[in-house]
Amino acid sequence: MMKGVRPKLIILVVYKTKEGNWRGFCSPYDVTCETKNKGVAINRLEKLVKLYEEGLEKYGYPRHLSLRYLSDGDDKKVFKIVKEIINKKIVEAIKLGLKKDFLVGQNRKEEFKTKNPIPLSGYFYPRLLTPAFS
Repeated sequence: MMKGVRPKLIILVVYKTKEGNWRGFCSPYDVTCETKNKGVAINRLEKLVKLYEEGLEKYGYPRHLSLRYLSDGDDKKVFKIVKEIINKKIVEAIKLGLKKDFLVGQNRKEEFKTKNPIPLSGYFYPRLLTPAFS
């Protein structure tokens, strides 16, 4: 029997594409959307992720659906930038001794924005990341 895996860090990102659209993706699910409007992209992505997570929960978070690689090449490039931003936020929180406030609290959003090299914004949910930090 395959063991279920509930992701410890959910990352939602929306960025402006070369074509001028707003594209959103969620890691680690590889859920995506693309629209002309940033607000619509964020809204749509949040709804898609909620539906996806409801399905995961219903079936016990099957590993092959809970942990997926991003399939789009541009999403992968943007994710490299996002990982650096998130890593800095986590390191700052640990240095400041905010481990519990930062790492617990499933409903807490940590937001980020950048204009360079591309306009992107998003947030991540730091579910209890790892016992090593507590």
